[in-house]
Amino acid sequence: MIRIGSSLETSALIQMKEQSKSDNFEPKSKTAQTKLLPGNWGSVYKATINGNVLAVKKIKEDVTEELKILTEGKKAMETKENGEVVMLWKDIRWILEVEENKEERLRKWIDPNLKSLYPIDGVLSLAALARACTLDKSSARPSMAEIVFSLSVFTQSCPETSEGSWTSGIVRRR
Repeated sequence: MIRIGSSLETSALIQMKEQSKSDNFEPKSKTAQTKLLPGNWGSVYKATINGNVLAVKKIKEDVTEELKILTEGKKAMETKENGEVVMLWKDIRWILEVEENKEERLRKWIDPNLKSLYPIDGVLSLAALARACTLDKSSARPSMAEIVFSLSVFTQSCPETSEGSWTSGIVRRR
């Protein structure tokens, strides 16, 4: 069981156990699941949250913040009022492809928990990178090196921000 703030969640809601580091992504057999990425900056945990199995990167001793993000964030799939099931990654593609009212549509799409603690230009840049990472053709997706470079450039271009800001958790090395 994990302590979240002052309450103790039951293992039925959140089950976590520490996973050993992996040296590759190759399954041992065709029926084995793919291993987790090796971790250099903290433990990687397997978590079941709302029925979804996730890999949770534990950066601090207290995992409260990571769990809050996972349990309160937007779902990858939503059911609209008419019963249509929509994958959010497809939704963001449409938002980015149609120029008219792009910023307004993006603001409506963003998790409301972020409030307005983000510059819209930064969100557009991150959304474009996320879109590139989910292209149908895997060979057209950016490499990890390109992703790291893009994120590094992005964080360096962000103005210094206050503690409540969306980038306050990013560690900057100077």
